[in-house]
Amino acid sequence: MPRYKLRTLLIVLAIGPMVVAVAWLIWRDASMQRSFPVSTGVSYCVTAEFSELPDDDTALENWLHDYPGMLGMGVKRNGTTVEVIWGTSGALAEKLGDRPTLDLRAEFERLGYKGLIRFEPN
Repeated sequence: MPRYKLRTLLIVLAIGPMVVAVAWLIWRDASMQRSFPVSTGVSYCVTAEFSELPDDDTALENWLHDYPGMLGMGVKRNGTTVEVIWGTSGALAEKLGDRPTLDLRAEFERLGYKGLIRFEPN
C-alpha cells in the first residue's frame, strides 16, 4: 500500500469519529429544540388612577403574589395613581393572553380602589 493512502486512512480514522460526533450533537440539539420550544416570559404593566385608594397595597401585592405563574411583581403609588408591574412564565402567558389585566381591573374594585378615572395597560 502506498504511503499516502495509509496516511489518508489514518487521518480519516482520527478525524472521522469527531466529525460524526459533532454532527450528531448538532442534530440532537436541533431536534430537542423542536420538541421543547423555549418560551419566554411576558411582563405586564398597568397604570390606574382612582379617586379613592385603600390605606396600603398589601392586599393587592398578596393577590399578585398568588397569581398563577407569577415570576415577579411590583406596586408603586404616586398620589392617586397606582402602577402595577408583573411577569408570568411564557407558556402560561400564551394561554392567558390579556386576561391578567382584566383580572387586575376586577381585583382593584374588590380590594377597595374606588372611582376609576384611568386604566392603561401598557
